[in-house]
Amino acid sequence: MSERAPDVSTLFANGRYADVVLRIVDAPVGAATPAESAHGAAALACVGRLDDAAALLGTLREAPVPALATARFFLAVAHMRAGHLERAKELVVQVVRDAREGGDPLVRFYAWQGLACLRYFGGGLTRCAELARRALDAAFRAGSAYGRVLATDLRGHAFVHLGRVHAGIELLRRARGLAEVSGFAGHVAAIDHSLAIYQIRFGFLSVEEAVARVDALDALDCQDSYSAHNASIELSVVLAFAGRGTDAWALLSRVSKTFVPEGDHRLRVRFLAAAAQVAALREGSAAARRYVDEARRELAHTPDRALAVEVACARAIAAPPSDASDVVAELLRVYQESGGVARALVHARALSPEVPVPASVGLVGFEEDRVGSLIASLGEREGPLKLLAEGYYGLYPRSRGLAPGARIHLLDGDRVLIEERGDLREIELSHRLAALLVALGRGDRSKEELLAEVWRIGRYDPERHDATLHTALSRLRAVLGPGEIRIESSARGYRLAEGVELVGGDRVLPEDDELEEPSVDELASRPPEPSREARLLALLASGRWTTRELAASLAVSEMTVLRDLKKLVASKLARRRGRGRATRYEAEPGATLASEEVPR
Repeated sequence: MSERAPDVSTLFANGRYADVVLRIVDAPVGAATPAESAHGAAALACVGRLDDAAALLGTLREAPVPALATARFFLAVAHMRAGHLERAKELVVQVVRDAREGGDPLVRFYAWQGLACLRYFGGGLTRCAELARRALDAAFRAGSAYGRVLATDLRGHAFVHLGRVHAGIELLRRARGLAEVSGFAGHVAAIDHSLAIYQIRFGFLSVEEAVARVDALDALDCQDSYSAHNASIELSVVLAFAGRGTDAWALLSRVSKTFVPEGDHRLRVRFLAAAAQVAALREGSAAARRYVDEARRELAHTPDRALAVEVACARAIAAPPSDASDVVAELLRVYQESGGVARALVHARALSPEVPVPASVGLVGFEEDRVGSLIASLGEREGPLKLLAEGYYGLYPRSRGLAPGARIHLLDGDRVLIEERGDLREIELSHRLAALLVALGRGDRSKEELLAEVWRIGRYDPERHDATLHTALSRLRAVLGPGEIRIESSARGYRLAEGVELVGGDRVLPEDDELEEPSVDELASRPPEPSREARLLALLASGRWTTRELAASLAVSEMTVLRDLKKLVASKLARRRGRGRATRYEAEPGATLASEEVPR
């Protein structure tokens, strides 16, 4: 006996919208009941066929009121996503009217949930969370696990935007758990996409983890294309922040060709906002302007306040410094109009550290938004160090007041940051190769000049020195790779490619090659030198330290200290206390490195 196909309401609750459309609308199997047709209208709305959904809904005179409320609610949400808030409001008002007249518990749920969604998309997030709580109460009274999932999910989104990121994510996880035990597989996938978006946006995942998460989500059979599209858009921005501009642009190109449907206003605006940020970090503010302008034109047709925050935050990254005061004013305006989306203030602080921040946002909006905190530090003296320590290389040139270009940034020690118009990578060179790179960065150099500057050799002998020089140049070319940053031969000798800029080339490299080398016996008799990490942990074991104090004690840069501290904190060997300028670090009780004893 063949297994009985699930009924339409079960398919819909499981998020199988395309299957419902196929069964009820596109290839109907037998005559659909009015209730089934209502679910068909709701499914049409969920797959973006708004006109078909409205047409089918208009024919349903005899459908049960709860089924009609379901269809009207989902069509209203689809209109909200498309930026048609007035049409959405008309549908929600009809659901509210039905709830008042009939008193059906499920209809009352959809009425409260519809009102909450209007607040979410139209501004008023605090009120949205309150209304979603009323919807949750109604779902319990109706005995609807499906309603509980929707209400809890919406409250989670509202909390995240208000800056209560951890609390919001916990609510989303609660909604996911309920969806899973209830068999709502489609909603599990949709919530997984939402969790990924927020974990990427707020820096809870490394870039590698974010890429792996989105790849895994792409493999799921999720019929909520809106959530899947948004996850890819979010990932593109973080890729650009991490210095992977080419990968970010390739992902957006795939989105533009495959994902963004005409008429999905909200998704299109988010795509344009992401494109503006990626273009700004790859090509500069002028290239980003057209995406910002187009996104703002799209916004003019809708009162979607939360979406206005997205565009204003993108403009904060993409706009030139000359627009800073105008961008700050826009961010403060959308913060008020949206009902308090914390990200607007976080981005405003990146352009104007004097922007006042309410105590509630100051505690949660910055502490729980790691990426936002890094963006807010762009104008601070320590900003570049923080970006490098966290691996957000793509924002580093901007923190130094530089437009995208082809550059070699000399960092501390022999570490180098290679910048190729939005693609940045950090490499560590030997002392000799670093000195060779500095010499080439100062201009066209002959063999004699390179040997004198790098090897301190006063007299050039081709038979003795050419092999050494050629080997070093080959190694340096291999490290730099085949891109725009390369070494070229010249009539005089060698030089960096035209247009490549060396940043930090005026520093003095240590001339340790002039020191007398110790003998083998002397080396054997010496005790092993403790590593820098061991010396750092020893200092942390003695009390609480600032990064500046640690850098001075270890005779290294603050950036190096920040990178080492990040590793120790991740390994549970050290802990961070305080925030901002009050940040201090100390060792965890009894912490030691596994590979060596900590010196006392």
